Amino acid sequence: MARHPIKSAPILLGLLLLTGCAAPASQMLTSPEDMLAQRQLQTRHYESADEERILMACTALLQDLGFQIDEGTSRLGVVLGYKMRDANALTPGQRVAVGAAALGLLVGGYTAPLALLLVDKIQAKPVRIEVGVFTRKIGVDGDRIAVRIIFRETGHTDGRPGPPHIIADATVYQEAFDRLSKALALEARES
Repeated sequence: MARHPIKSAPILLGLLLLTGCAAPASQMLTSPEDMLAQRQLQTRHYESADEERILMACTALLQDLGFQIDEGTSRLGVVLGYKMRDANALTPGQRVAVGAAALGLLVGGYTAPLALLLVDKIQAKPVRIEVGVFTRKIGVDGDRIAVRIIFRETGHTDGRPGPPHIIADATVYQEAFDRLSKALALEARES
């Protein structure tokens, strides 16, 4: 019995579409517990029904942190922004390496080539930090607002663009939410 390619085409097309919907390998390796912990790190709840006021405070916070606002819509509860990390923003470990390199250059001798190698390795490549702030009403009466902030970094490695990755440093999120809480408390006191 001969097969008709016309009848099997929809099945093949359906299979191709399903494979396109598969999650990327990096997401498949993330356990649900890790995803839940990450979401909890990025989300805080505020006792207010005024979502627009909280979103405006989030926008002001991002601008204070040096972010350029790309898009923002209070109707959807979204603010998107970015900033470029400058070459002077070194981590404490990188500062120690620069200090050691400078000392090596001053002393000379065998440490100078090592110092030059260290300085070359830690020269900051441009890094784009993107942020998304998402708000939604929660609670039975919609009297609370959930705010989720996601920081993402796109770096460069060996002169080539690196893949974007979510910043998972708890202190970054804690500082952002602390500043947001202070701004909301100050605004409530003033009004």
